[in-house]
Amino acid sequence: MNFIIRLMAPFLVPFALIFMVPVEDKINPYKQRVVKRYKLPKWASWLDTPDQTLPAGLYEGAMLSIYRRYGNFITAWVWLGFRNTGFGYAWKTGKPASNYFALLTDKEKIDQGLWQKERKIGFLKLLTGWSVYRDWYSVKTNNGFWAVPRFSIRLANQD
Repeated sequence: MNFIIRLMAPFLVPFALIFMVPVEDKINPYKQRVVKRYKLPKWASWLDTPDQTLPAGLYEGAMLSIYRRYGNFITAWVWLGFRNTGFGYAWKTGKPASNYFALLTDKEKIDQGLWQKERKIGFLKLLTGWSVYRDWYSVKTNNGFWAVPRFSIRLANQD
């Protein structure tokens, strides 16, 4: 399903962005910047990033450059249509975690059913398992961590 979402997202996201709803960002990691914040409407939540408001990813140099040059709409389109496609859908299929994956002990990973595998195939790297994200807005948890299924193909030398 995630593969289908990745194919459709660049075309569906711009339509959903037309209906962005302004929100007051109660957790603003961009305190030094005045940024109007948005979320997608509930019917498009499967395309949204539950752990961030839009435009998201401004802590990344590339996303900040896009924002400065093109503004909210294009930045949100790149974030949801290419960078984090179907993230809201992945969150719906996730489960609670007690901490970031790298900070869990082997026993905690086993107890919580969390694992990660990387397999290099030629110039590509296949990433599977679970990724753990901070649930800043307590969308799914009270403890602040949510694990989502991970299936990603990257260039082997990309990180």
